[in-house]
Amino acid sequence: MKAIIYGGWHMGRFPVTEALAGEPLALPIRPRMPVEEIAYVTTTIGSFWTS
Repeated sequence: MKAIIYGGWHMGRFPVTEALAGEPLALPIRPRMPVEEIAYVTTTIGSFWTS
């Protein structure tokens, strides 16, 4: 990806991000999920990252 290289990015510059990029993330979201459940999931995730 030449655009990334030209931007000055190189492996090791963002070690935490690079490590997490290889980890799977499964969100409890499904088709036709009620808005209330989506709000609960997104609020819970937001609370996790702000605590």
